[in-house]
Amino acid sequence: MTSKIKPSIKYKIEELKAKEVSDEFWGKYFAYSEKLAKELNPDDPVPDRNQRIKDLKSTFPKHFRKNWLVYSEDEKIIGGAVIFFPEKDSPQFKKNPYLIDGSIAVDHDYRRQGIGTELLKILIKIGIDHKRTTIETEIGTELGKAFTLAMGGTIALDEAENRLQYSDIDWNLMER
Repeated sequence: MTSKIKPSIKYKIEELKAKEVSDEFWGKYFAYSEKLAKELNPDDPVPDRNQRIKDLKSTFPKHFRKNWLVYSEDEKIIGGAVIFFPEKDSPQFKKNPYLIDGSIAVDHDYRRQGIGTELLKILIKIGIDHKRTTIETEIGTELGKAFTLAMGGTIALDEAENRLQYSDIDWNLMER
């Protein structure tokens, strides 16, 4: 049986400090993030760039958030991760003191090379450091589901995504 894992590549993982990056950075970032957005939702427009920059630079009072990016040898962004959870002094902490929201994404061309696993190790370490026990995430691809299961996770809610295309609307029904 042959392995589906591609030969390992050299890469580095760095924390994203969005308030400190150059304008040149954003071109690389959007090449990656928009490719990923189109993979997940091919019929949707890509997210607004200015709003995305604003979101990445914003802070959330009483919440912990960090982002990481993965760079290939040629400095192309090929993956990323984010962790987000309420701090102990946040009202939301009382509802789920053990939970963190985490997200991992890897460019389709670089998957199955251990990058997601390395990002997961970072999220787990921070979770442990903050006395959290569970990562909650949304999964956008079948490979993401397989990764979650392979790491020992469970699919707690296989949610449906509901969409209504404007072109499919029964406008006569809407006017009743």
